[in-house]
Amino acid sequence: TQELELTYHDSCYLGRYNGVLDAPRFVLEHLPGVKVKEMALSKEKGMCCGAGGGRMWLEEKLGTRINHLRLDQAVATGAAGVALSCPFCYIMLENATKEKDKEGFQVHDVLELAHKALQ
Repeated sequence: TQELELTYHDSCYLGRYNGVLDAPRFVLEHLPGVKVKEMALSKEKGMCCGAGGGRMWLEEKLGTRINHLRLDQAVATGAAGVALSCPFCYIMLENATKEKDKEGFQVHDVLELAHKALQ
């Protein structure tokens, strides 16, 4: 099995609002070949992807887009991709990979990775 290094993005609702911080990491750490690398801002100090604040529907032109900043933080870990547990976060970070020309950086849903491992 080839090793896959991933970082985990804590979504606002599952992570900080509902306190589910370790369960997704537990799943990832028990998938064959997956190694988890933490971002500097993770768990209780995790950063929003921007969707929770409604930025998914805005065409921002000024400053740095929140999803671009979060993608930069994920890439900075040196991991091959980011895993997450929220469909809104998935869209925001997947869009950021396209907008920042970083499509080689993979975006994964934790449950899809678990399903694939069970096949």
